[in-house]
Amino acid sequence: ESGREEGVSEIPENQGEQTPPSTQGSASLAGKTSGVSSLVSLGFDPSRCEEALRACGGDIQKAADHLCKKTQADSTSSIKNNKEDTTLSADNSVTCNWEERARLYESEFKALLQTSDEALDLSQHSETKKELEDFHKQLAGFTEDKIPKGFFPLLAKLCQGKSATLTSMSKRVFQKLIPEDADTDISLLAIAEAIQIACERKSYGVRKAKIVQNEDEDPEARWRWESATIEFLPSDARSVLKGYRKDRRHKLKRINAYKKFFSLLSKKKRDNTKLATAAEKIVKFNREALVAEEKKASKLEKSRKRKAKTCNVAEILAKRTKLEQAQKAKEERERKKREKIEAQARKKAEQEKKKSRGQAKKGGEQA
Repeated sequence: ESGREEGVSEIPENQGEQTPPSTQGSASLAGKTSGVSSLVSLGFDPSRCEEALRACGGDIQKAADHLCKKTQADSTSSIKNNKEDTTLSADNSVTCNWEERARLYESEFKALLQTSDEALDLSQHSETKKELEDFHKQLAGFTEDKIPKGFFPLLAKLCQGKSATLTSMSKRVFQKLIPEDADTDISLLAIAEAIQIACERKSYGVRKAKIVQNEDEDPEARWRWESATIEFLPSDARSVLKGYRKDRRHKLKRINAYKKFFSLLSKKKRDNTKLATAAEKIVKFNREALVAEEKKASKLEKSRKRKAKTCNVAEILAKRTKLEQAQKAKEERERKKREKIEAQARKKAEQEKKKSRGQAKKGGEQA
């Protein structure tokens, strides 16, 4: 007993001495087990508690805070993932009836390809006629098989908005430029080359892969000749032509949206997200087209009302003028009538005066 008491009393004095390994390991294990038990009692997973204790150096409070933050982050991530999954499944449940949509879009697509574009024929424009007349005057002086650059605007006006092939377009232009009895070196090939410089043949529809651009006659390609620059076209027609070109470009966007949808639908492994995006674009472009048509119709209606109002004003002015003229004619007739009455009265007065003079003279002679 005295030995044990001495041993106990000597422990505080020998602070520099190390605890035997077996004793130290037992104490560490006991502390660790106690920390894990404390954290498990708070509702955490034992394996995660051990990891948290190791990461925090055995500090139970820090380990508990660490576990709370991690649990909250995992919960937030799980909720987010669940929301994403729910949204995806909801979208799919609404939009995945692709076969029915394809039938609807196919009919709309065919109708869109068959619609005709508005075009403005510039061949009868005053500028075109003047330039054509100048060309005929100078034709005899052309010594080369070449169209002068100064007449490229004339070619642009003759080709603008047409859908013919280059060969057909060249023949039409040749007939307009070169009279039958003309003696000139300009050939059909020279006109074709000049047309390709002054204009460009563009597709606003479904263009096939392996074709000759300027000779393709596929109506679904919706070919149109357009001037290389707007400066070649008459200034008073540019705004209208720009509007027509804008309409063609918007139709091309709609056509490409349908093509994209059908391309995605034809794949073996369908991507519902991409198909839904393509369908949304189709709806968007169709909505924009509807709004544009409504604006155009509203503008035409306003123009019609304005013209009708102008016509009404003109009719009112015409009626007013007619009434004024009738009033003036009436006043003129009344004036002439008064003058006639006054003239008759003067004449009668003169006759009476003359008569009285004659009677007075006759009475004097008798006397």
